[in-house]
Amino acid sequence: QYLLRMGLFAGISWPAFSLFETGYPLELAFGVIYTLFLGLLAILLWDKSDLPHGAKVTLTVLLCLFSLLGDWPVFDVLWPLFFVLFREDDRRKWRAFYLVALGTVPFMLLDEPWWSGAFQIGVFAVPLLLKHCYNGEGGSRAPFHKWFFYVFYPLHLLILGLMR
Repeated sequence: QYLLRMGLFAGISWPAFSLFETGYPLELAFGVIYTLFLGLLAILLWDKSDLPHGAKVTLTVLLCLFSLLGDWPVFDVLWPLFFVLFREDDRRKWRAFYLVALGTVPFMLLDEPWWSGAFQIGVFAVPLLLKHCYNGEGGSRAPFHKWFFYVFYPLHLLILGLMR
């Protein structure tokens, strides 16, 4: 159900994100929900399928390639996947986290002007923030909290896109 909901809201938010990013509502520019949806697909692929290892690697690479059309490409496919695969091994989890960051952040600095993507360097603070600011407990399960983001995300992008 979660996969279906993520896919549905990735589709619903696509025109708003595209309008915000490009000025046109149906360009091939997808938001973060799309790339998180691909990350969830990667998790299911590795956690639930009986495919051979090589097929899983190949399909994960394809998901990363598809993510290039979305916001936070590659990050949002590999980070959730590695957090699940290495959930019992903090050392491997954070090593994988930093390898993905080191491999992808430099590409974000290729924007013009170069400093427009410099805020992405903040991803290197994530382990410290999680260690010192996260208590390990899940958030609220109240229906309002569950659905608020699904409404807010495309709505705020639509408003910002129209203002653009």
